[in-house]
Amino acid sequence: MARFSTLNSLSLALIALIFTSLIATLSVEATPIPNPALAAASSTTTKAKTSKPSFTVFAQTNLGGKSKAESGYGCHNHNLGTVGSVKYKSGPVAQINFYEGKNCTGKITHQMDTSTVKRMGGPYKSNSVKVFKKYNKSV
Repeated sequence: MARFSTLNSLSLALIALIFTSLIATLSVEATPIPNPALAAASSTTTKAKTSKPSFTVFAQTNLGGKSKAESGYGCHNHNLGTVGSVKYKSGPVAQINFYEGKNCTGKITHQMDTSTVKRMGGPYKSNSVKVFKKYNKSV
């Protein structure tokens, strides 16, 4: 009878061990694992939609003279009279055209992208700047 009770307690212990390991396995399988590829794609998509180019336009070369901070796409009147240098701040690289007149009218006096900073070879006569998305040209 003593032998039967020892086997019974060992069987009971073994069943308890199997039961607890099953519960632990089921709880681990129930928790969802985030997909890092999807998380990265959603964060870059959000950034691309909300980010805009930001830079500062200076009236003289070497980041000198009066300055005007610009942000976003479209036409901006900076009213500096001349443009001698540009300093990139943040956002995507954009193409910029400097116009002689206000509201992006008149002759284009200089064009570049916002990643080309500081010296432009100017100063160029300009009162407005048009900012638009830079497209990669494929051959």
